[in-house]
Parts: sequence; structure tokens; C-alpha cells
Amino acid sequence: MAIAAGTLLGRYEIRSQIGVGGMGEVYLAKDTKLERTVALKILPAELATDQDRMRRFVQEAKAAAALNHPNIAHIYDIGEAEGTNFMTMEFIDGDTLREKIHRDKAELRKLLEYLTQVARALAKAHAAGIVHRDLKPDNIMITGDGFAKVLDFGLAKLIEPQQQSSSGGDTISDTPTLLISAPQHSTPGMVLGTIGYMSPEQAQGKVKKIDHRSDIFSFGCLLYEAATMHRPFEADSAIDTLHKIVYEPAPPIRDFNPVAPPSLQRIVRRCLAKDPEQRFQNIRDVVLELEDLLHEVDSGLGANHHVSSAHDRWTVSTEGASTATAHGGASQPNQRQTKTTLEPHSGGIARDTEALRVALFHKRNEQSDERVVGLLREELTNHGHKVFTDHHLGIGVEWAREIEQKIRTSDVVVPLLSAASAMSEMLAYEVELAHEAQQRQGKPRILPVRINFEGALPESLAGILSPFRNYVWNGPQDDSALVTGLLNSLQTPRAPEVVDAQEIKQTSGAVPLDSNFYIVRDTDEDFLQAIKRRDSIVLVKGARQMGKTSLLARGLQQARVAGAAVVLTDFQKLNAAHLESIDNFFLALSEMIYDQLNVDTEPEDTWSPRRGPSINFERYIRRVVLKQIGGPLVWAMDEVDRLLTCQFGSEVFGLFRSWHNERSLDPASPWEYLTLAIVYATEPHLFITDPNQSPFNVGTKLELRDFTVEQVAELNDRYGSPLKDQTEVSRYCRLVGGHPYLVHSGIFEIKKRGLSLSVFEALADQDEGPFGDHLRRILVLLARDPALTEVMREVLRGNGCPTTDSFYRLHSTGLVSGHSAREAKLRCPLYANYLQRHLS
Repeated sequence: MAIAAGTLLGRYEIRSQIGVGGMGEVYLAKDTKLERTVALKILPAELATDQDRMRRFVQEAKAAAALNHPNIAHIYDIGEAEGTNFMTMEFIDGDTLREKIHRDKAELRKLLEYLTQVARALAKAHAAGIVHRDLKPDNIMITGDGFAKVLDFGLAKLIEPQQQSSSGGDTISDTPTLLISAPQHSTPGMVLGTIGYMSPEQAQGKVKKIDHRSDIFSFGCLLYEAATMHRPFEADSAIDTLHKIVYEPAPPIRDFNPVAPPSLQRIVRRCLAKDPEQRFQNIRDVVLELEDLLHEVDSGLGANHHVSSAHDRWTVSTEGASTATAHGGASQPNQRQTKTTLEPHSGGIARDTEALRVALFHKRNEQSDERVVGLLREELTNHGHKVFTDHHLGIGVEWAREIEQKIRTSDVVVPLLSAASAMSEMLAYEVELAHEAQQRQGKPRILPVRINFEGALPESLAGILSPFRNYVWNGPQDDSALVTGLLNSLQTPRAPEVVDAQEIKQTSGAVPLDSNFYIVRDTDEDFLQAIKRRDSIVLVKGARQMGKTSLLARGLQQARVAGAAVVLTDFQKLNAAHLESIDNFFLALSEMIYDQLNVDTEPEDTWSPRRGPSINFERYIRRVVLKQIGGPLVWAMDEVDRLLTCQFGSEVFGLFRSWHNERSLDPASPWEYLTLAIVYATEPHLFITDPNQSPFNVGTKLELRDFTVEQVAELNDRYGSPLKDQTEVSRYCRLVGGHPYLVHSGIFEIKKRGLSLSVFEALADQDEGPFGDHLRRILVLLARDPALTEVMREVLRGNGCPTTDSFYRLHSTGLVSGHSAREAKLRCPLYANYLQRHLS
């Protein structure tokens, strides 16, 4: 029963009931002593009658009350009067985040600003050891002056054992706090959370595994909802929703909001990782990411989350016809779009060229840029091409709604590079979108034009545009040559890529940086961002021939462009003498680093027999290498699995871990400048028994996955489509799975030999077939280990692996897939057919 208005609870006078929720009844009240309005929360009776829980409640509520942060609703008091236990807290006069998203349909820019404040509040609480555990839009209030306030810090853990109420009545939220039974724990209890915002560990009732990273998952749900107006995990029932939270990925943000910034998808994807180890490990990192994103939006790169259906507003301007308006119309909307009969600017350009969609991007209000844009718009339009520029759009939301759609549907993008535009964040963003679209769907082509500019491009542009031919305009005298060159490029259909056999042979190792056949996966962006952030340790895990080395090379190239020193150590190059002792090993590593960085001091000049090998090596890195470089150093280690089996491996990895720990404790230490990028395939915990000595359970953890069907289709397009259609692509994927090496080499063989897919399928698992060398090598490796051969036979019989150790060994070779020894199966039918024939 609600408490009547005018009732006194101690010094608090009840004014009215605000609502009822899983955390108890909430009232608007007046503090008669301090003459201020407060929110008064009545605590559930079952909590008040349990002395042990009340003791914990008071203890943790005190900790929560100590949180002094502008984005946290402050707890004022805990009291008891007339047998009623209550808590008073700051009263927030405003709207919930849910109302801002769904009722007000606030712009994404504003919602991101609110959520950045929420993330800062979480950072403050997590630093104090307090986990919210029931983060949702209804627990976030937005004041009239735009401040976000997070409610109920510290309460979720305290209320945890409460039974779910079955009483009716209005609630504060249409997403009430629920309690999930956790019978597997020795102490009976419940896990508090809200369906749709729970982390997987909450949804499974894993009480002891819930920590600050659970809040990070819930925060990712908030970001997703702000961008899409949908929860990331929605189903018809609570059980189905919980199943999605635990087992299914959230739909891509672009499915609901195609113009949301791509970097937002990356941030959300990492927040929503099922495994807490794969999420951001600290909410402060999310704050930094969001601040960068807001900077992009403030530069005109943002998007509104309320997106209408895409509408094609491409037009062809013909003589006497008007161009498109900002609303997609034209003064003659029913006029058939035809090619102009104007003569070309220069001779030799056919007028019956297929009309292409061409997007011109430049920096506004720069005289030379504007002149060239006008020239190209006129001439390309006169030759029948459909030209888009954003002149009709103001910078901001309307621009954001148009830009990604135009880039995605264009055939050609022409970025104009002048001294001013090369520094433009907007132009960089447009080029990045074009590059992402090209990687994903094979178009648009990118044809850069340098406008009186010969300088070096900034990192954001150089990494994308350096492989492309640049057209040049240095003044009006170049008008004709520029137009002719571009029209020739547009006139000539994009010829199927001529496959360089020498390049494709290299797909068993690293794919060259300038290769057209490198496929970008989600992990690429995460890895490049970790290198850019200068994370202490970046771990890249993947089975053999998954593309780890190729990814590593791209990260190192980015670091070089950014001005960092770079060292690459391939542990496969170490010989037996290097691995005889830890002293030999560290000396060899030091010499490799010395050779690559050209520092002044040789390792042997600093080595002392009085000091241990680890101390000698650490002193050399700290006092010589880092000191002489005087800036960031990225040290990449490839094939470190070889070190795991060495008798001194744990000591080496323990040293790396100690550097990470020192950097965490003292940001001013020399290790602040060192990033270790470690690439491996084996499960390290099988060899490193002390987790406190392992670098593999800290830092940023990434895992390379197989190619998706869409990525296989993209690669097929780059080879000139030897697989004729999507049906053939799907058949090919069923044969080889998404194994990157098999996908690459198989498509190459089909292209090179002119094979039909049916013929290729018949030859694929033969000893002398297109994969013959690869398959025979697998047999040789198995033959060296009879015990592992027997394990493989068990897998072929459908019995899985007998031990976890054998499962991880086979999994690291890339031969089997599955999440556990019991679930182990051959990775693809190609392997199953071949090994069944040879091992049965």
C-alpha cells in the first residue's frame, strides 16, 4: 500500500509516490531539516528483516554514498522510521534516457553526449569497486540543462537475493528489474538485472563472475539502443531474449541506422562481446573512444539516429535540366534522364559511355578546390555521368544522412586533395567510407586528384590512397588533361584483375601490404585501434594460416606512418642454439632489436654476468632502446607458440607481464612507450601455470575468425568472379568453410586453370588436386605424432577429442573446430573427406 502524502518518516515528509520498481517504492519527499526535495526509496521488507543483508546493505551503501561525481545521483541518507527502512537520494527533475530516445527522438549526437557522461560516472564507481549491475535507460535521468545522472549505484548488488515480486501496480519502467535464479552456487541467491540489458554472465546466473565488465556490456546495450531505437537483444519471450543475450550476436547497427558512424559499430561490438575477456577491460577506454567519436560528429561527421528509408536522389544534369534539391526532387521530376549531346571537353572520349555514379569530395570554400569541382561536375555531367556533390547540403545531420548512401551506391569516388583538404577530417572520413565500401562490395573505385599539392598525406589518407594513381591539377593549364584522364578512366570498364601468380603464392604467408586480395575483417579495425591507442599488450590469436601475420604487418605499417619505432621478431627464425638457455635467448632478442632499430649501443656492451639474464635484457630495453628512441615503440612478436614449450618460457612471459603491471601502476614509467603485439595459436594456459606470470590474460585480446560468405564473395569479385554467382559461392564455402588460406588458394586455382566449380569439387580432396600439397603436409604432421593421429581418428568417428589438451593442439593447427573437446569436429568437408580416406 502506498504511503499517504503528508506522512513523516523521520525528518522526511512524503509528498507523492513517483513509482514502483524492482528496487522498491519511490516517493517525492521533503527533507524538513535541510529544506530540500529528495527522492525517498522504501527498501523491500525482506531486505529489512535479514540482519546480515542489512549489514551488507549499509556497508556498501556507504561506499556508494561516497561517490562524488556530477553524473551520479547522490545518496544522502539511510534511515528507519516506524518500522520502515528507506534511503534518500538526490531528486532529479528531468526525463529518463528512455524518454529521450523513444519519445523525443533526440539526435544521436546529443545521446552520445549523455552516454559519455554515463561512462564517466561508471568509471568513477568502478574505481571505487562498485558495480551497478542494473544499468538501463530508466536508471539514467537527463536534467533540463543536459546533465546525465545515473541512479541506484550500489543497490543492484545489495538487493540481489530479493525474490521477484508478483504484485501488480505501475512501475517506473516498462523494462522492470528481474531476478534470475542461480541454483548452481553454494549460497542460494538471485541475480538482479533487466531483460534486454543483462550481460551473458548475469543471464546465466553466474553471480561470482559478475564484475565491472558486466556494466560495460549493459552500457553497450544503451549505445546500441541510442543508435537504433531498438534493444540489441529482442525476442517474444524473456527466455528467448536471454538465449539471444548468451548465444547470438546483436544485429549490426547499420541494419537499423545505415548512417550511424562506423566507429560506433566497432565500439558497441566490443562492449557486447559475449566473453568478458573480449570486451573493453576498463570503462575509461570507452570514454576515450566516445570522446573521439564526438569529435568526429562535431566536425560534421555525425548522424541522426532517426533515419528514414534510403531514397535514391542521384540525378543527371542535362542541358536545361535542374539539379537535385536537398529533398531529392528536381524542378522537372518527371523528365526522363538522358545523356547530353554536348561535345566532350577533349577529343577522343566516346559519348555513349555507360553512365556511372561519380561522387566528388573536396574542402568547401577553398578557391582552387571549388574551381576544380565545378569543372569536373560540368564535364562529367555533360558526358552523361551522374555526379554527386554535397553543395546542396548543410554540414551536419542532413549531410550525414546522405553521405554514406551516396558513397555506397557510387561507382567512382573522386577525392580532391589540396593542402587544405588533405588536413580535413571530413574528407578523410569520406575517403574512409569509400574504402570500407570498396573492401566490402568491390566498389566504388577511388580516383584521387591532387590540386596544386605535392606534400605527404596524413596517416588517415595515406594508408588508403597511397596505392592509387593520383591525377594532377596545378592550374587552368591542366584542365583539359585532368578531364581527359578522368573520362578515360571512367570510359574504360574496370578490367578483371590480372592475377599475379607470384603474389598469390604468397597467400600461404603474409599477404603483401599493397595486395588487392587482402580481405578486411572486423578484427582488423580492433587491432589497428589498439595499436593507435598504444595499448600495453595486444594479443592476436588464430589457428594456423588464419592471416595473423598479414594483420600484424598492417598494424606495424600504421605504427610506422604514425611515427612510432617498430620491431618485428619472428620466433620461427630462432635456431636451436638461441633456445638452449634463457641467456642465449635474451641476447639473441636484443641483437635482433639492435639490428632493426640501429641504436648506438650493442647488447654485449651492457651485458654483465653478475646480473641475471632477465635483468640484463630488461636493462637493455629500458636504458638503451626506449631511452635512445625517445618515443613510442611497437614490438611485434610472431609465432610465439614456439617459446611456450621452452623450459624458460614462463620466465620470459612473466617478464613481459611485469612490464605491463609496472605501466599500469606508474603511467610515467618508460614502459608507457612500449606496445607488445603478440601473435599466437596455442592455448597459453596449457604451458603457463601461474596466471599472474602470464601476459595472455591481460591487455587487449583479439581472435581471428574465418571468412564469412560475404567476404568470400568479395574475394571472388576481386579475382574476376571465377565463381559465377552467389549459389556457387555458397557451394564453395560449404566445401572449404571460411578457412582464409583455402578460400584464397582455391579461388586462385579455379581462376588460373579455368575450372568449373563442379570439376574443382571433384578434384579438391585428391592427392594431386589443387590442395594436394596442403593436404599432404597435414598427413605428414599427423604421422609424426601417432597419439595425435589416433585422436584425429576419434574425431572422424564423431566422438570428439578425448582430452582438452588434444583438442587445443588440433584446434591450433586449424584442423578442427568447436568450443570444447566433446564438440570437436573437422573444420570443413575438404579435410573430413581427405582424412577419412587416408586414416580410416
